[in-house]
Amino acid sequence: MRAASRPIAASVQKRLYATRLAEHQEASRVSLPKQSAQITRLNNGALVTSLENYAPIAHISILFKAGTRNESYENLGVCHALRTGAALSTQNVTQFGLTRNLQQLGADLTCTTTREHVCYSLQADRDKLTQAFQFLGEAAFMQNFKRWEVKDRVPDYLNLDLGRLDLDYNTRVIELLHTAAYRRTLANSLYIDRNRISGINHEMMTSYAKDMFTAGDLIVSGVGVDHKDLVKLTQSMNVTGTAKKPQEAVFYGGEQRVDIPGEFTFAALATKSSSIGDKEYFATLVLQRILGVGPHMKYSNTGKLQDAASKAAKSPVQVSSMNLVYSDSGLFGVQAVAKSADIASVLKATTEQIGQVASGSVSAEALETAKRSVKSTMWMELESSAGLVQDLALQAAYRGALMEPAEFGKAIDEVDASAVKNVAAQIFKGKPAFAAVGNLSQVPYLDELKL
Repeated sequence: MRAASRPIAASVQKRLYATRLAEHQEASRVSLPKQSAQITRLNNGALVTSLENYAPIAHISILFKAGTRNESYENLGVCHALRTGAALSTQNVTQFGLTRNLQQLGADLTCTTTREHVCYSLQADRDKLTQAFQFLGEAAFMQNFKRWEVKDRVPDYLNLDLGRLDLDYNTRVIELLHTAAYRRTLANSLYIDRNRISGINHEMMTSYAKDMFTAGDLIVSGVGVDHKDLVKLTQSMNVTGTAKKPQEAVFYGGEQRVDIPGEFTFAALATKSSSIGDKEYFATLVLQRILGVGPHMKYSNTGKLQDAASKAAKSPVQVSSMNLVYSDSGLFGVQAVAKSADIASVLKATTEQIGQVASGSVSAEALETAKRSVKSTMWMELESSAGLVQDLALQAAYRGALMEPAEFGKAIDEVDASAVKNVAAQIFKGKPAFAAVGNLSQVPYLDELKL
């Protein structure tokens, strides 16, 4: 027994001794140089932008300036079909093969559409990025929509999305607001009309992708990837085609109403505002924060609009300012949810608040608080790789260049009270667009509203 116990005791003693030594050893550290965002325009006209942050997961976005504003009357809803059909078979990979290979690599592929862009996004282990990028390229550049796949699967996907939309009144009222404001271009919805689903076919989808997914309208952005490597990967796709100038968005104003029996009313009231390239853009960001964008945490300050609406309503109400910005236009206003009996007084109270700001009643403290809110929101959005890659892509798409966070913060700091007052005055006097969904029994008509 004694002989058997000695090796055990010795082994334990050696491990403890090794542990004590390890406590005094300094961990080896690798110093990695901080990288700045880079942007490169390729010979084919495509823009490649990236930021190497040494993250273990790489994020890549392939963005085309091919959103719903580019749809014609004949192919309305095709962007929605492309979004739902992003994982269908391509020229070299079947739908099963695309899904299976991405799963084997531990990668995630998604497709999103906006009124101005179609974006294919990839998340993958940076060590497997080259392999995963090939499948991202298949989905984004090498579509091969087969008649039977589109016929069998796309209508089901579209109907599923529309079923969700039926229950999402906030989204529906924003879609209606665009219809009232623009009639065409930016009025084109992110969701297909049910009556048009039967008209979606593989030829329509193939034609739209071929015409709109061109090198001149292509932006590839990446985070957690070396810039030179991303440039080489983009060049390997051999994308061609020149940029297409979209039809100008013209603001008309008007109203759209959808009555749905119930207790609540969802409403949005807005006027034409600055585009992302206008000099007033930064002032509208500050104005939005002065008016309030809703609470960020429980019991936190909700802003001027919410305070005014709460005093005007007899029941709980939710109100926030709204600032939707595009390449050549914008919508600024208020969005409200209230019981039908309160909606008229809520809309009146919130528009009066915008009028007070337009008259110049903004304190220095409120202005500085709004500026800090804008900047803190920017920094929080850039904390994640997903937020970074989206920001890089949109900056390249809208500006063709990159703005450093410090430069953005400086532009916000330069906004003064007079700039905010002028923007608010333009909005308050502008021609309005109005949309409402829900119980419309006591919702005022547009000629009874003033913004």
